[in-house]
Amino acid sequence: MVFFEPRGIRMGREHVSRINITGVVTTVCLLFLPGLTGASTADQFRDCYSAYEAALAERDWDEALVQSRLCYEVSSELFATDHPNRAALTLNYARMLQRAQELDNARNRANEAWGYFRNIYGDRGLETIDILMLQGDIESSDQSARAARRHYDRALDIAGRHKDEFPDLESNLNLHAGRMLLNEAYSARAIDYIDAALTHFEAALGNDHHLTANARFHKGKYYHAAGDHADARPYLEQALAYYDATGEDWLQMRLTTHAFLVAVLEELGDSEAATEHSLAVARLQPVDRSDWSPLYRRVPNYPPTISTRGHATFRFSINSEGFVENIELVERQGSAAMANAAEEALQHWRYAPRMVNGRPVHTDGVMQSFVFEMRDLPTTGTHLRR
Repeated sequence: MVFFEPRGIRMGREHVSRINITGVVTTVCLLFLPGLTGASTADQFRDCYSAYEAALAERDWDEALVQSRLCYEVSSELFATDHPNRAALTLNYARMLQRAQELDNARNRANEAWGYFRNIYGDRGLETIDILMLQGDIESSDQSARAARRHYDRALDIAGRHKDEFPDLESNLNLHAGRMLLNEAYSARAIDYIDAALTHFEAALGNDHHLTANARFHKGKYYHAAGDHADARPYLEQALAYYDATGEDWLQMRLTTHAFLVAVLEELGDSEAATEHSLAVARLQPVDRSDWSPLYRRVPNYPPTISTRGHATFRFSINSEGFVENIELVERQGSAAMANAAEEALQHWRYAPRMVNGRPVHTDGVMQSFVFEMRDLPTTGTHLRR
């Protein structure tokens, strides 16, 4: 699902876009007056902004970060602090910093952008939703769920005041906030936002809509993370039914949902049902794999009394249904008990089998290493923070 899309504010015949979550910010017509600044600065801005837009189109996030920084730096020479372009360019740079996980810098630039937006649009202007959501995303990425919720809740309050004009906006924001709190902050409170979004989408849009499917997927993902695998299953299956019906348009979500169902069904002890989804992943992505990544991995139950560090490497086969077979210890350094625990866990891993001429086949010689460290000792129950 695409959560952000470029929206523009115009400078002469040029558009200055900011990454936008709401989809409702209007295009503001602004005239660029060459007499107010040097032509070289204006040309530099046009060049870096064109490069920034090109990088976004190519999903080249490293280059987008570089160009957003250049645009941000030049903006101080072109636009006053009460100019919408200055606010938008600062927001763009903060967003790219957040994507790059430069969170302290992202927070500083987002706070700067918030000052501009608040000065221009007021504390409760519809246009401030973007920056409030970005501030929430930065705190989610920093695993500060309580701080993130404060920003999200302010944005949701503003969206709630515009329900008549934008009836789905609040629910879109709820789903985005829930997704970030789940994926980035590992917060148990994510379900509050996901549930609010799903309730609205089911009532307003019905079952046959991608937003309903996406909310169901994230609710299933939440229950899986919480260890409630039986509750996760129906939501993931409902989401998958929609994605499968839409075909290639939702290929990545089909792959992802099948993979989650493999993990859920293995946790429920239903390996036979999980096989259907392992084979589905193989059919949807029939590549000759050299870098194998499991669809389901069981965490080794390392002996709690052993504190030595080390590693073990295994060679094994993956059969035509994605099960692990013929495990052989290739190398070990450290505790034999640790290596035994890793081997026992590996027996339960599931993969998408390799496909040859449209048929799943047995594969030998797959390698997997385990590194033993105290921080790897397993936890039980939920992976979420209460």
